[in-house]
Amino acid sequence: MKNALIVTVLAAAIAIGCNKPGTATASRNVAIVDLDKIARALGWLDEITKSLQTTDTDLRAQLDKVAKAGVQSIEEAKKQVIADAKLTPEQVKQLNEIQDLRDLTKLPLTQPQRDKLVQTLSQANASLQTAQASYQQLMQQRRAELITRYREQ
Repeated sequence: MKNALIVTVLAAAIAIGCNKPGTATASRNVAIVDLDKIARALGWLDEITKSLQTTDTDLRAQLDKVAKAGVQSIEEAKKQVIADAKLTPEQVKQLNEIQDLRDLTKLPLTQPQRDKLVQTLSQANASLQTAQASYQQLMQQRRAELITRYREQ
């Protein structure tokens, strides 16, 4: 009987103690570690930042090449269409100022010439978008690789 009373009192004390704020966490051994502070103290954060900057520079150079190739292909298509359509200097100016592809109908171009310009522009945009997506994916992968490498050290 005496043992049953002790067990009941202990159970009640444990139940009451669990309801108190901070009691449950105070009884556990939990350590909170700020990985950024550790990385900074060990110089890892600077190394990670430098490595990411190098990767960013390299990938942006590749992205720039894709953009320049796209611009070059658009300019070549425009030159060919200008020559084939025998556009006047005023019409060339209009072509260069077009913001909406539907405005190509305002110029004396055949449908195949308009299609060529639209297709070239679409291909250049698609290549640039693919390169940008690849850039973002590769930067995320590089960041994850570096973080994993330093966590394993």
